[in-house]
Amino acid sequence: MGGAGSTVLSLRIGRDDTAPAEVRAAMRELENIGWILGDAMLLASELVTDSVLHSGCPQDDPIEVDVTLEEDHLTIAVTDCAGAERHPLRDESPPSRMALALVRMLARRWGVERRGRRRVWVELARPAVPPDRSS
Repeated sequence: MGGAGSTVLSLRIGRDDTAPAEVRAAMRELENIGWILGDAMLLASELVTDSVLHSGCPQDDPIEVDVTLEEDHLTIAVTDCAGAERHPLRDESPPSRMALALVRMLARRWGVERRGRRRVWVELARPAVPPDRSS
């Protein structure tokens, strides 16, 4: 995963029950995202929730959220201290199953990188015309 996009949001948030709402509030302020903003807010919230509930990281270890905008897509990355022994979004608990279902439904690509810390990223396509969801 890479590219020359511009970072439109970079957050360090606490690992607590308010983290999902905090990331949604910050994303709500983004401009030039277009009609995919709702999907982006939902995915970011689910990835942060997964980190809060299932990463096993200490409470005082912050969650990092980065949003990068490119012409044809938006990338959301959530970084935490989770170790290599746990694969994100594959846990059997309900929040992780929900996050995985949403990622599979909404993201065009997703992945995990581990370089000391775990970074889960999702990529949302930014088509020029919104989809017709009336059918």
